[in-house]
Amino acid sequence: MSLIVVRADASTAIGSGHLRRCLVLAEALRKRGREVVFICRELAGFPTGLLEGRGFARLAVDPAAGPDHEQLDAGATLALLDKNHLRPDWLILDHYELGLEWEKRLRPRAGKLMVIDDLADRPHDCDLLLDQNFHRDIKS
Repeated sequence: MSLIVVRADASTAIGSGHLRRCLVLAEALRKRGREVVFICRELAGFPTGLLEGRGFARLAVDPAAGPDHEQLDAGATLALLDKNHLRPDWLILDHYELGLEWEKRLRPRAGKLMVIDDLADRPHDCDLLLDQNFHRDIKS
């Protein structure tokens, strides 16, 4: 069984859109026989039970390893992967505050890296970039 690890957060400040769209993707992947594990920060207003209630494992990243500390978050995520002996076939990132530096550190730890980014305002280091907006003009 292939393993997919999703890195996304939710809180009262940032909302739950990232987590919810990843949950929809995770449910579709599980129907296709994939194991999906979520890595999230413990933030105020995190919808506890949302993932576990649907049968998904959730590993907690220290809240201090947050948006102003991209390298700390990358290190904390790597530590969780090591501690839990996880070597994902795909690592999925859906996060406005984590980007290129995080991706460069985590990319060697996964078979493939997918980034969900609907802002299209920054560079990425990934195998697959998903922008689900239909209205975005693509410029070469």
